[in-house]
Amino acid sequence: MKQHLDRIADYSKVVIFGCGGVGSEVYKHLKCEVNNVFISICDNHKKGEEYFGIEVISPEDACARYPDALFIIGSELYCDEMISQLRDIGIDDDNILSDLTLTLKYLRTTARQYLQKVDYHITEHCNLKCASCNHFSNIAEEHFADINEFRSTFGRFAEIMGDKLEGLILLGGEPLLHQMINQFLVSARNLMPKGYITLYTNGMLLKQMPQGFWNACRHSDIVLSISVYPIRLDIAEISQIAGRQGVRLSFLVRESWFKDALDLEGKQDVLSSFSRCGQANGCSQLKNGRLFPCSVAAGIEHFNKAFSESLSPCEKDSLDVFSDISPQKVLEFLASPIPFCRFCNKDAIEIHPWKLTDCSIEEYLPR
Repeated sequence: MKQHLDRIADYSKVVIFGCGGVGSEVYKHLKCEVNNVFISICDNHKKGEEYFGIEVISPEDACARYPDALFIIGSELYCDEMISQLRDIGIDDDNILSDLTLTLKYLRTTARQYLQKVDYHITEHCNLKCASCNHFSNIAEEHFADINEFRSTFGRFAEIMGDKLEGLILLGGEPLLHQMINQFLVSARNLMPKGYITLYTNGMLLKQMPQGFWNACRHSDIVLSISVYPIRLDIAEISQIAGRQGVRLSFLVRESWFKDALDLEGKQDVLSSFSRCGQANGCSQLKNGRLFPCSVAAGIEHFNKAFSESLSPCEKDSLDVFSDISPQKVLEFLASPIPFCRFCNKDAIEIHPWKLTDCSIEEYLPR
């Protein structure tokens, strides 16, 4: 990591290419550890949006504005394609930083100064059912979160973290399936008056949502983040509706999919798995009064029930949010591997085109 920081310090301007989890990790550590460097952010799909208070621009605009900047690739999944794109628009290889292996290991195993966001599932099941879903929503039985449990658990967690918590992600499954979705949105904002709240959805139900939903989004300052899959979805009409309602939208194009392979025997090295995990130190989830560091440990019950397996988390795989814990303990926990990491085979990760599930166990096993 130090060699990368030294290289970054040689530049007056840095452009992070990519607004995903990796880009977020890189941005936060640059802000903490590198002084007097101007940071811009570019992305192919989020031009015009704000990211950490910075307007996202296109890679072409970034090249035109900052041709001598250091471009840092903020993605593991699309690294090669992003390097080629930067070369095609005139960025020299000397001005591209893409070797993130050591950097990411450092970022994932170093406690943050604050928590960017925490996730909460409003539903466990989904109306789309993507293959290899790492929340297991494709194989989960119907389940709706209890509003009082949410208020209790998230309220307690927000109290613990205070200004060390920046945001909340409400998701599923498909959260718009919950008939009490409005109450979740209003309660979330009441429990966290400051900070951002984002509702993730596949968008399929948005056009039929009642006026009360849009009122709750607007009054509670909720951002709707639509995952755009290769399905029929009238983005233009949804954008018009949201515009009329005064509700902010963002879009995440999902044409490819990660397949996180499980090791049913639990023989993986936990530190190796954790340091190579895209969810490590970035995808924590509240569930039933406990904080899990990832969606796999939090949702494995659905896999176990669907396929009669027993990959069960132990007490050390999560934190009891009603126990006597501090923000520092939370941040240190999220930067450390858990025993459950032994079930994740990071040598067998695959990237495949998005498709619907066939509900087979093979969607979660190495080929």
